Amino acid sequence: MIESICPKCGLKKVFDDDKAGKKFKCPTCETIVLIEKIDVNSSMEKEVKLDVDTESYMSSEKQSHLRNNIIGMVTFVIFSIVSFALEWTVFAFICLGIMLLLVFNYFYVKKTEK
Repeated sequence: MIESICPKCGLKKVFDDDKAGKKFKCPTCETIVLIEKIDVNSSMEKEVKLDVDTESYMSSEKQSHLRNNIIGMVTFVIFSIVSFALEWTVFAFICLGIMLLLVFNYFYVKKTEK
């Protein structure tokens, strides 16, 4: 018996082994699906590759988060310097407080990355 899954809607259908290589039309979404006989080793390789891709995606997501934190920190340092120069001390301290929050967030994300 061969179990085939529609890639569009996820419907599972079971076929006899002699139907391998043929196509069927999904009754739910009308997608044409190839009936493939998959051996266990190749399906395990696909799962491992999928896990690696997911990890690299998460890593790039964290890198983007860290990059945005650095941009925010630099921006608020510039705002606070300009605010001190213009003697807007309240705004300058608010900017420094936000920058400190970004610094803590940056190191928290770095720590959880490992």
